[in-house]
Amino acid sequence: MTTKTAFDEALKTLTPEQRQAVETVEGPVMVLAGPGTGKTHVLTLRIASILRTTQAKPDAILALTFTDSAARTMHRRLAALIGAETARKVTIATFHGFAELVRNEYPDAFAAEADHRLMGDVEETLLLREAIDTADIDMLRPAKAPYTYLRDLRALYDALRREGVTLNMYRAWGARAAQELAADESLKYKRGEHAGELTKAGQEKVVRFEKVEEAARIFERYQELKDERRLTDFSDMLTGVIERIEGDEALRSDLQERYQYLLADEHQDANALQHRLLELFAYDDHPNLFVVGDEKQAIYRFQGAEIGAFKTFTDTFPRAVVITLTSSFRSYQHILDAAHEVVANTGEHAALTATRTGVGKQVSRIVADDPLDERAKVAALIERHIASGVPPHEIAIIARTNDTADLFASVLTARGLSVLRAGDLSLTERPVMRALMALMSYVADPTQLGSLREALLAPWWGVSTTELLKLLRMTNDKDLITNIAHVYPDTAAVLTHCVRESLVQTPAACFSYVFTQSGARDYFLAHAEHLDDIALVRALMMHLESVAQFTEAATFAETFAVLEKAREHGLSPVKISVTEREGFITIITAHKAKGMEFRYVFIPDCTENAWEKGGKATMIPSPFENKQTLDDARRLFYVALTRAKDHAYLSYASTSAEGRERHATNLMPTGLLETKVKSESLPLLHTTSMASGKIRELTEYYLATDSLSPSAVNDYLESPALFFARRVLRIHEPPVPALIYGNAMHAALAAALSGASEDEAHATLARVFERSLLPRDAIFEKLHREARAAFTAILPELATLGTPTHVEKIFSLVRYVDDTSVTLAGKIDAVFTRGGQLLVADFKTGSNVSAKNEAYARQLALYAAMLAAHKEPVESGELLAVSDKGIKRVPVPVGKMEQDAALAELDSMVRELRLGEWRKGAASDYDALLALVAT
Repeated sequence: MTTKTAFDEALKTLTPEQRQAVETVEGPVMVLAGPGTGKTHVLTLRIASILRTTQAKPDAILALTFTDSAARTMHRRLAALIGAETARKVTIATFHGFAELVRNEYPDAFAAEADHRLMGDVEETLLLREAIDTADIDMLRPAKAPYTYLRDLRALYDALRREGVTLNMYRAWGARAAQELAADESLKYKRGEHAGELTKAGQEKVVRFEKVEEAARIFERYQELKDERRLTDFSDMLTGVIERIEGDEALRSDLQERYQYLLADEHQDANALQHRLLELFAYDDHPNLFVVGDEKQAIYRFQGAEIGAFKTFTDTFPRAVVITLTSSFRSYQHILDAAHEVVANTGEHAALTATRTGVGKQVSRIVADDPLDERAKVAALIERHIASGVPPHEIAIIARTNDTADLFASVLTARGLSVLRAGDLSLTERPVMRALMALMSYVADPTQLGSLREALLAPWWGVSTTELLKLLRMTNDKDLITNIAHVYPDTAAVLTHCVRESLVQTPAACFSYVFTQSGARDYFLAHAEHLDDIALVRALMMHLESVAQFTEAATFAETFAVLEKAREHGLSPVKISVTEREGFITIITAHKAKGMEFRYVFIPDCTENAWEKGGKATMIPSPFENKQTLDDARRLFYVALTRAKDHAYLSYASTSAEGRERHATNLMPTGLLETKVKSESLPLLHTTSMASGKIRELTEYYLATDSLSPSAVNDYLESPALFFARRVLRIHEPPVPALIYGNAMHAALAAALSGASEDEAHATLARVFERSLLPRDAIFEKLHREARAAFTAILPELATLGTPTHVEKIFSLVRYVDDTSVTLAGKIDAVFTRGGQLLVADFKTGSNVSAKNEAYARQLALYAAMLAAHKEPVESGELLAVSDKGIKRVPVPVGKMEQDAALAELDSMVRELRLGEWRKGAASDYDALLALVAT
């Protein structure tokens, strides 16, 4: 079919409104396009129409999108209409992509930044992290968790740049806000000797604004680092181009003359900067500006999207033609009507009419007893649909949060269903990729023996996994390298050669060498099920090549250290996105589901708390309010509901896991019929019902030859994968500031309670810091300083705790579970005699110490049980929270009832471990490792 014929045939399929949007090529046009109304089809046909009905050349047309995938889709469709060669001449780009194009094509206008390199998202975040490390700040760099504010700082910086707020303006805003709070009578005492003074809460609110000055200092330091290294970020890119176009009349005129027709997709999601760019091309009140969007689908306000400009488009351009597309080609009418009800209170919206004939099925609700029942009911109904012939990829679960999506993915996987947890693939969440990254981590830093232990579990070494697991279990870190060389000399030789190559090869060449010599490359290529892993490896190789291109002197160790730092913050410079796969049920969040469609859609956890909560406020004062409003929630729910073509199920549990009553969200349409689903009274909870034989055998060996500590019990009950890695495989995480702080405080407290002088106890604290592997920087000094100050505050209060009976002493008990013995043993921080009675105590250096913490309470109860076994029954227990404010005592009951309950949990744990019937537990960094060993 010729391109002319393709265009003419496509034109015949249009509704009158779509045709008007395609053929109105002159002047400003605003198209209101609801879900399924064919907006992308209209956009591409309009470009073709411009070329057919005007004298404009292809390079006179600029189409702006929000994502690279949207740009690719538009380009592909346009090529089918006008031919690939012509389509290539049309500029279709994201806003940032267009800014980069302008910089490249007009180098003279940007000569001052000609040698600046554009950073990627991860590099920006890590440079901001470096600014935190080196700026003159205190509040925004907590010693035990120095990067607590990193995410909020990044969001605030982007918002300030996006809205054109300078640092001086931000400082002035903060000062005004603090003054207003200080003068607020509602924050002051009304009577008594402090009448007229700020209350404690009022003082905290005023002090909070001191963070404004520190944030500004961090941003100034960030800018200094960028200038020193000739770097630019995405905010600079768009802001700089817009400011240059605004201030350079010649550049502005040239761009206005060059791009005679401008089209913008998803206009409701444009932020202030993007609106400014569009307006720069509107040199009169009747520009050839075409925008398409849907206010009802404006779900990115939290990222700075400014829906106000979309609403006032006709005020800015009074002669604009407004066209509303009301024919939806996706959903049956009942879905459209229900969705319209959801957003009815957000403004006047034209109702959509379905073009699909037939009655379809009702939008329905599923009411469950509790969250377990809800997941079981949804899973059972999905199984029923698949059994009736519905392809799995035509079914989706669209959740409000990632946590909810993960829970449903686990349940469906446990039932043997093929599930795609849609989104970005991580380098460390996939089992073989985690093993590969562990290998690279060891090669980059041979002191990382925990990484070596993980790397050896990879399937490409050609050794017996069972024997290897036993070696890892029986060998401590000190002897690990020697024992590997003795038992597996070929593997040891490969590791040695890889480490040597890392010292002389470029990062990309070293990765290639390790990937090949280890056998990993052959393994990947021989296993078709690892296609996604191969895609990740390719992306990683391209990343390493780009590192070499821009930083020629970078070593493999330095490059991998950047990857590790990024991982600390949940980031990766290497990622690929997978949102749909044939034969797999899609489980995705509502934000990521935009633009997708499925025959059957399940929207779970439709409760007030899940969908209507406003979200938490930022930890740093910001002049921009981005907390979710009820209208935001309505729009997001609308997007989720309108992904359904045939049927939508809205499910919720009437009680929470704790037994509290829960109410359906007010967003749920009225009059929904209830779908009754019979489900199991005891649904599956774990991803695999049985641990593999290798895992069971090694765990049995561990139970037979080692003792279980209360901490190990807590590890298992939190996450079996965490327990297996830490306790069975003896994998130790690198030290972090909070851990070193805790170790130092415990050592110093033990010394003081054992009779050491104040100077000797302080010396003990100092030695722990001196022997730690933490980098000696400002964070280290602050951490050490805070530990000294806290210990000084604590010392006078130690005498009030009672007479120390035992200090850091190991106790144990032997327990028989199904006629087989298991030893419980642990080091107790302290046992005090107070008022003639024994009290067991555990020191805590964290900020949230509560008796409601089940792990803390269980630990003390198990300590009490061990003491009872030694004929030293305790009457009470205490968590002792130590800080620079002194010692806070938190009583914890540890009587016979609590001891019996904790020991019963221990018995259940031992039975599960021996039988291989492991519970799922919380998500852990080691889930992929457990899956790797299981295979």
